[in-house]
Amino acid sequence: MMKLILVIILSLFWLNDAFAQKLYPLSVGLGTDIRTGLNISQVPQGRKLDMNISTIPDFNGSVYLPYSLDYNIGTLIDMSYSTIGHTMKDEVSGGKYSSNISYLTLSPSIYLEGFVAGLVIGFPMSTSVDGDFDEGSLNSVMYSIKVGSMISIMENEGGRLTFNVFGNFMLNNIYDDYVENDPLRDISTIRSGFPISEQHNPRIFSLSMGITYFFNINY
Repeated sequence: MMKLILVIILSLFWLNDAFAQKLYPLSVGLGTDIRTGLNISQVPQGRKLDMNISTIPDFNGSVYLPYSLDYNIGTLIDMSYSTIGHTMKDEVSGGKYSSNISYLTLSPSIYLEGFVAGLVIGFPMSTSVDGDFDEGSLNSVMYSIKVGSMISIMENEGGRLTFNVFGNFMLNNIYDDYVENDPLRDISTIRSGFPISEQHNPRIFSLSMGITYFFNINY
């Protein structure tokens, strides 16, 4: 799967480089994404991993700051309301439980002719497990690496529309204390003799796809 994601990102980067027609000025953008996530931490005995597709889209605002007069190279600063989730399946009951964590994120990135790489810092706003919400106070601040591509699919004098694909690799675990704060502790089976520990604290790899419209700022 990781090889497929890398091929998609590199293909989009090549297409953007092949069809880019002009240099991008200072610009601000508004966009939205859909996201799918998968837990990459060790799973407790009695549970299985399953793919999660968030039912809540991400909403983001972006600022592009150009560096070069010859190439589309610059800094991209994103702020977004993002929902990152994962799904567990109970091996005994077969029940599926989806956890979705919503973050207010800040993401400084390097933009290089359509290729984007940067850091994401996410402040937890709320958590839901199958629709039951809490305030997210038991969650850690998220740190993750973002890598992907923004390919321009329409341009005019006022701005440009981009199609975006990003992989997001979470560097730290979701919960401050997973042994105490496991949201599935009372509803999902754990095999006897295999207790919950911090090594089961979820970390999420997510893939997002969406669009952003950048408004050119002429000065």
